[in-house]
Amino acid sequence: MKKSAYIITRPLQYINATNIEDENLKDCYLEDNFNSFELFVSNIRSKSNYWDKVYTCKTKQLGLFKIILNRRKYSKVYLDSDLGILLRISLILLFPLKIYVYEEGFASYTAEYRGKKTFRDIILTAIDKILCGKNWSGGSARTQGIYLYQKHAFRKIVSDTTSKEMLDFKSKFSDHLVSIPEINFLFKGIDFELFRDKEVLLYISSWTINNKLKEYIDKYPKHIKIIKPHPHIKEFSFDNDYFEHIIENMLNAEIVILEIMKVCKELIIIHEGSAAMLTFKNSLKLKEYNINTPENRLKYDELKEMFV
Repeated sequence: MKKSAYIITRPLQYINATNIEDENLKDCYLEDNFNSFELFVSNIRSKSNYWDKVYTCKTKQLGLFKIILNRRKYSKVYLDSDLGILLRISLILLFPLKIYVYEEGFASYTAEYRGKKTFRDIILTAIDKILCGKNWSGGSARTQGIYLYQKHAFRKIVSDTTSKEMLDFKSKFSDHLVSIPEINFLFKGIDFELFRDKEVLLYISSWTINNKLKEYIDKYPKHIKIIKPHPHIKEFSFDNDYFEHIIENMLNAEIVILEIMKVCKELIIIHEGSAAMLTFKNSLKLKEYNINTPENRLKYDELKEMFV
């Protein structure tokens, strides 16, 4: 029996990868690219029966190289994105395996991954065209289908999708999120009862702490303040005068928001275009501040309006 290979580079992708209908035996290739990686891998290996094999790799590209060397074992490959010239050449080397891309966040709904502002971008775009590639995630000539939670939004953003299968995940993201026993360890040490009937402020960080943060925090002096660092931040320090709680950065922001919303009186969220906030709308408990650049905020708001 042929197998499927899954490339996964962060915890959010693990949730989405395990939400795909696939009758094959499945191998998982985890990239060592986020905080507490070894603990994450240990829990997957000891608590999950979803995978036939679990491998680790230093980079996504090295993971693909391992799959290329063992391509006779596989019939399908799933990855979070097919963007990048080297990656798309690797997919050519995987012929005739079927390639699928699954949603990984905001970048999955971007019409143009690479701009045309620099000579380098122009050259790379020209090479991509030679490879018959499109300038969006899922646009490789080798990619057969794309798994998305918001297919209608993708079709509005990317007009030419006729060559791709638009595929559904097995379950709603929020339903699947609470059905994966191997990630339950992420909740250890977090007492969400501390936030019951309280006013809470949550900062979802990007790769660095935004300089605008303090002016927003100062507006809510009586709120309990929590920070959720970006998963790729391996060493993190912050001003203890700002935050009373720090959330394990492997834990997905969506989980944190859902759990706090169950118990809190009010939740203020400060973020920089976090994909986690795209699906949270119209709650009397919730108020958000997107402190990204004006250009990025505009793109984010336009995308959020398209989401159901």
